[in-house]
Amino acid sequence: MSRDNKPGTVFTFVLGVALCALAALLLAPKSGDELRADILDGASDGVKHVRASSKRLKRNAEKLIAEAQDQVADAIGAGEDAYREAKS
Repeated sequence: MSRDNKPGTVFTFVLGVALCALAALLLAPKSGDELRADILDGASDGVKHVRASSKRLKRNAEKLIAEAQDQVADAIGAGEDAYREAKS
């Protein structure tokens, strides 16, 4: 692309973007209010999904922590028993 034609290329690009935006508005199957309501519903569903997933993740993490604590306690007990046996 030569420097002499740069303004014409930019103008053509801007004109194309404007025409595409106008065509999208004219051919849109829903009104702005309906589209905004659909977007809000989708966002609300997404928030609910994230909350449910985070609650599930929290429960799973709490279970893993409890299991790890039990295993550590068992290991400590076994270590203490082995120490007592070795000492005597």
